[in-house]
Amino acid sequence: MFMVLKKNLMPDKTEILLEKWDRPEAIEQQETLIIAVAQRLRNELVIPVGQTFGYITKLKREQAKLEKTHMVDARCIADGMKAIPCDTEYHTRALRHHNRQLHKVNPIKGGKRKLNQAPRKVFGFMLWDKVLYNNQECFISGRRSSGSFAVKTLEGKSVHNGVSCKKLKLLE
Repeated sequence: MFMVLKKNLMPDKTEILLEKWDRPEAIEQQETLIIAVAQRLRNELVIPVGQTFGYITKLKREQAKLEKTHMVDARCIADGMKAIPCDTEYHTRALRHHNRQLHKVNPIKGGKRKLNQAPRKVFGFMLWDKVLYNNQECFISGRRSSGSFAVKTLEGKSVHNGVSCKKLKLLE
């Protein structure tokens, strides 16, 4: 469920897409946050700042008869449909840096909770380090205190789930 704030949009302003959360109880908090962020941008930037919404972006995209991609949506939001698109496209991925569960569920004797995480560096390797494994560039997606690692390609395809640190060479 997406909620829409009804505000007058000025066509000469640069538009910023602000989407809604899908939890009904968070809508009021989000509206307050969106208003505060937009006001701060208006105060601190020299360029004009406005707001837009998903249904407006979709309408512009459909009028131009373009497919749904992030680059096309960015052009629709910025009213840059007449601009020549650039050849370079950058892809980003959100990556975790920690485990969600910090401690084991059941405490050990003495009431102390045991950590559910491997140390940040294991045998000199960290999460998302670029490594060479079998002459293939991979990334460390999981680490174990024993010294074995889960490695994946840039696209997220699993290469191996338990590679020894002796078979890896750090690239970056």
